Amino acid sequence: FFNLYKAYLLLNIKDVSFLYNNLDVRNQSVGNTIYFTLEGADPKTPFLLRLPINEFYDGNPFYPKEYYSRWNSDKNKFQIDFVVPKNCRLGIFKYSIVITQTNTVSSEFFPESSQLIIKKSNFDGIGPVFTNVEKIPFADNKFGWRLTISDPINGFDNGTITVTGSEDNSIYKFNLLPSNMKSGNISEGIWEIFIDLAPNHCIDQNYIITFVKLYDTGALYTVFELSTQTMNQTPNQIINPFYLLYGDSTINKISINQCEGQTPDTTPPTIENFSFSTAPDFDVGSSKRKITFELQVKDPESGINTYAQGPIIYLLGENFDMVECITKFEAFINNYYQFKCSIETPVGLGSTYGRIHFSIYGIINNHGLYKGYDTSTLMLNSIDVLYSLTAPILFDTGIASSRGGEYFVYGRALLDSSSLIITDTLTNQSTEYSNIKLYGSSVISISNLNATTNNFYVSVKSKSGLISNKLLVSPLIFNSYTPEEESSSGDETPLPTNAPQQCFGEPLCGGPTHGSCNNQTGCVCIYPWRGKSCNSHIVEPEIPVPNPNEPSTEIQVPNDNIQNTLYKSLISLVSLRELDYKGTVIKTHPFDQKWQYSEITKLKSNYLKNLTTSADINTTISTTLEWFNETKATSFAGQDFEMYANSIKYSIEISKYPFVSPLNSLQLIMSATFSSNSSDSCSFREYGDTTSGDNSNYIKVQIDNKSLYGRFIKRGIINDKKIVSLSNIFLDSSMNRISSQSESQSYIGIIIPQFSKNAIIDPDFSVLLDNDFASSNPDSICKSKGLSGAKIAGIVIGSFAFVAIVVICV
Repeated sequence: FFNLYKAYLLLNIKDVSFLYNNLDVRNQSVGNTIYFTLEGADPKTPFLLRLPINEFYDGNPFYPKEYYSRWNSDKNKFQIDFVVPKNCRLGIFKYSIVITQTNTVSSEFFPESSQLIIKKSNFDGIGPVFTNVEKIPFADNKFGWRLTISDPINGFDNGTITVTGSEDNSIYKFNLLPSNMKSGNISEGIWEIFIDLAPNHCIDQNYIITFVKLYDTGALYTVFELSTQTMNQTPNQIINPFYLLYGDSTINKISINQCEGQTPDTTPPTIENFSFSTAPDFDVGSSKRKITFELQVKDPESGINTYAQGPIIYLLGENFDMVECITKFEAFINNYYQFKCSIETPVGLGSTYGRIHFSIYGIINNHGLYKGYDTSTLMLNSIDVLYSLTAPILFDTGIASSRGGEYFVYGRALLDSSSLIITDTLTNQSTEYSNIKLYGSSVISISNLNATTNNFYVSVKSKSGLISNKLLVSPLIFNSYTPEEESSSGDETPLPTNAPQQCFGEPLCGGPTHGSCNNQTGCVCIYPWRGKSCNSHIVEPEIPVPNPNEPSTEIQVPNDNIQNTLYKSLISLVSLRELDYKGTVIKTHPFDQKWQYSEITKLKSNYLKNLTTSADINTTISTTLEWFNETKATSFAGQDFEMYANSIKYSIEISKYPFVSPLNSLQLIMSATFSSNSSDSCSFREYGDTTSGDNSNYIKVQIDNKSLYGRFIKRGIINDKKIVSLSNIFLDSSMNRISSQSESQSYIGIIIPQFSKNAIIDPDFSVLLDNDFASSNPDSICKSKGLSGAKIAGIVIGSFAFVAIVVICV
């Protein structure tokens, strides 16, 4: 609920506009700018624009990306530059304007004119996932996993994996990059990770993948973190990269026992020497806060496990402030294992009492014995520190735009600063900016940062010549963007969009592995899940055998052995009709003769039919059927969507047609039938809007726990390039449809506006597993109760392309 101040903000945030709108984010991020005014606000007032970086979960945006405002004196408006991530969801792009820490105004409460619209996108709603995980058996003192990672749209960018020993708590960390991929590409590639063990390694334990985090090139990510030895989701319910492989709960574990013929080691390792080095008079308030540790460890029996992560040195200040320095194995000299690490301590660590304390843990030998030393057991267990307040220190920086311009840094003791130093990491060249602007002692800005896409270091120089610490900065890349030219035609029909929809399901939208709730579109499902509650998923039927006589498709439903009942679906083209402006049928051209059939490939075929539509014109209907073995991104009529694996697409083109009147239109009639061989079945039908953001409608024709699901995209193409809005009428009352407990049929009339050259539509069909029985719906038709509920007929739904899906219960 809004408080009075938020209500005031809503009334006074005005003139919201964008540099670019109706964006095309297909495989490209878009640098954009938002402008707005806030009545009575000081131009120096800092505002934030907040975007959810993983916007697939609208209700719970993780790690939002924030952008700072500046005053545009030319426009007399606040201005915030930001980046719209590539391949985000079509439709309204959500954002928030942060006024104070406790007052944030969401864009969903702004008027339509203040909304940012994504017009074109290859929507990617999930980060990288594992599609196959293969265990590599122990051989030549090593073992591991072969991992297939899929991210077909954005592509894989990077990842980290942690493996932990179940008994000795040894840790092995791996970084996955495109550069260390074994085969494939970033859309689907194979990586191998190996754990090496010493020849005398002897411990019976499981090696378990306990943590995974995978990023794609659009900053979407998936996370797995082991909780109490089960493959649970993380608390925030981010998608688990193993979610496609839930069938094997041990897929992340490998058991190793290599102790045959060995004498057990009974003595844990010990520290023989521990030392550290720092700058003289170690000052945690200066820029020279680096401390280097050296560790010598001894284990004369089995030796130290040098393949695992090295011992960790913990630095403890007051109030339990703690940082860790992870050592790396350096050498084995004179029977000692030497480890080393360096760390820059946080500003002020240990400053309250002038001391930092040390402890060491994670020293592990090859027989699984481990040792740790707390502060009380270390001979050299602390360091005295100073804390000066005069040296300039940088803590953080604002966003550095690749376009250059205004740039902020934040720190301490900056009041005496004379310049800002930028050093390019690629060329090592430095630029000193003396035209700095000070905001007290903690903020500095410059107005003319040079444009660059290279990483750089930033530091501050004081008037007395002191140089602050350096911070590494990665510029935010603003790619060049050319907006599409708006049509100048005054007779363009606006393309329809679906109204906001409710989310369904228990749990909502099937839970985090099935989909998520979008307040605008309803449930947005994750492949392979489908349906308005994301509780139906695509299965693999037999590839339909082409009908050589006509472009009809019979999809056989896989048998689930329920009373040996057989189910099948049939989708076909029925006729072409000309309608006058009142919707009255003027002419009917039935498709009752054989079509001309030709095979293009094993998965693709074409059908042709010539209709004599006037004395001097033959209208050709060309229908191409294509079966998809794998998921593929595609587009139709300026809208992007995916053709899912195990689906069939109809591409239907109608050539020139001699309309009787310039006010007339065409209607292509299709039939969808679903049936079973059981007399004890129940049937049910429903219509509605889809929830995937594709602005379509659906029809569901159901028998028992299986159904035929159709999608209708609300647009088509006429005259080769013009995208038009279309509608459908369900013709069940006028076409003598079949309706019984074991067979249900629907007729759909796709209305195509008048054209001079051609018209194209593009439906597709799939087989799904569903979650509900028809008998659970009060409007179902069953042998025992007949028809309950009103008959549905003549329902007009704006749409064009037709999609039908067979749904079966799990």
